[in-house]
Order: sequence, then structure tokens, then C-alpha cells
Amino acid sequence: MMFFPTRARGQNFLHDRSVAERFVAVAAGSGEPETIVEIGPGKGALTFPLLAAGIRVLAIEVDPRLAGRVEEHARERGLSDNLRVVIGDALQLDLAAAIADFGAAPPLPICGNLPFSVASPLLLRLIEGHAAPGDPPLFDALTLTLQKEVADRVAARRGERDYSALSVVVQQALRAELCFRIHPGAFRPRPRVVSSVIRLTPRPDPPAVGRESHFRALVRGLFAHRRKTLRNCVSRLPDQELAGRVRSALDTLGIDAGQRPEQLAVETFAELSRLTC
Repeated sequence: MMFFPTRARGQNFLHDRSVAERFVAVAAGSGEPETIVEIGPGKGALTFPLLAAGIRVLAIEVDPRLAGRVEEHARERGLSDNLRVVIGDALQLDLAAAIADFGAAPPLPICGNLPFSVASPLLLRLIEGHAAPGDPPLFDALTLTLQKEVADRVAARRGERDYSALSVVVQQALRAELCFRIHPGAFRPRPRVVSSVIRLTPRPDPPAVGRESHFRALVRGLFAHRRKTLRNCVSRLPDQELAGRVRSALDTLGIDAGQRPEQLAVETFAELSRLTC
């Protein structure tokens, strides 16, 4: 049966086998995991190499057409016993419940070739689920295909051009490693952008931030005018009571308000969040 991609869902399917094999090697890592969660299996370019390696795959697919296709092809190849396809939106789905229903327990590796339109919000949601109070960590590694520009922002270090609010929020919880680039010709239909595979692993000692929601809002607020100094960024915060607390925290920490936000380390943003929460 012919399958026509849906542009609204950002469906660009990986077809280059060498790229898929390289991705699977990164996703599996050195620990030879028994189970992997795959978000957005598409036509199964990553799913089937994972299954062939003896790994159980819990696949989350929003498109019922693709879910049925992957299940059918798994049956044809004799690989269906180790596959569970859940139809649902990973931005809304209770992943912890889906993992438990599959007979597995977190933390597990999570991988996926993410549509560019949902990559950032999905990454942030995975971090939220990973750090949920009282619950076991959701994952022990994330291996994701992202638009190159997004991956660069996720992995950027203090002072670099791509260092942003996304860099700070992700790196407060995770360590980021850019693995390799994927050029548009590896996908069908061919996207207009270059992609990157990035591997993210939990920090063993993430700096405390107080409330996560406050931390994210503060970081976004300070980066909203990234070419301005901290002094000017703080003055433009919509909550002036918060702005006053941030000024006091900058003084307490001995931070020069003449710096720009991109000059501050992740740990410094965490300290500012704790002091102003």
C-alpha cells in the first residue's frame, strides 16, 4: 500500500541504512539494553535494526497508519513478539504507564527521529518526566535526531553563539553530546535542513533550582533580550517583584549586571533560581 507523508506532522522518513545502523549503535550504547522506547518509528528504519539486535521496542506513534504498517512488517519478519506499538502523541502520553504496561521498568534508553516542529517541547517534556518527584528516572539516555540548529542550541556552552535558554534548561538536567550530522538526502521526502543526532545522559549531580517551573520561566525571561545586559534584561521582566529579587540575587552572588545572559554558566542560573524562587 502506498503511504503519503503528512506535511502537518513533519513526516520525513529515514531511508539510509548506514545512517540507521550508526544511529542504532549510538542508541544502544555499550550497555546492550533489553528494552528501548522509540518515539516516532515512522516506517521502521530504526525499529527493525533494534529488533534484529534482540532489543525489545516500545514504539510510540501518533499516526495510526504508520503504527499499523510497522506492526504488519514486524509480523512478516517474525519480529512482532518483541514489539509493542502504542498509538498516541508523545507530548500527551503517560510514558511511565506505557513502559509499565510493556512489562518494563524505567530508566530505559529513549530514542527517536523527531519531527522538527515538536522536538523542543517534547525534549522539555521528557526532562520533566525524568525528574518527576518521587518517581524513578524515566530514562538513562536520550538519542534523538533533531534539526541541526536545535541540536547546536541544546549542546552549546556558555559564551558560544548558540547558547540559549534551551541550552541552560536542558544542561541543568542532562549532559549533551553531538554525535553526527545527517544530510537531507538520507530522508524521504527530503527536508530542507540538515539534521544532527544528539545523545543526552542525566547529570549525576544536577544543580538544584528550587521549582522547575520557576527556573524555566526565569531563564526564558533573562534570554528574551539576549543582546541586552543582565541589568536591562531584568528590568524588562514582566513581574517587577521578581525583577527586584533577581537584582538582589545578582548582588548576593557578586554577578556583574553588565554581563549578558549568555555569559552565565548553567550553575549560575540555577543559583539565581534558588535565591528568587
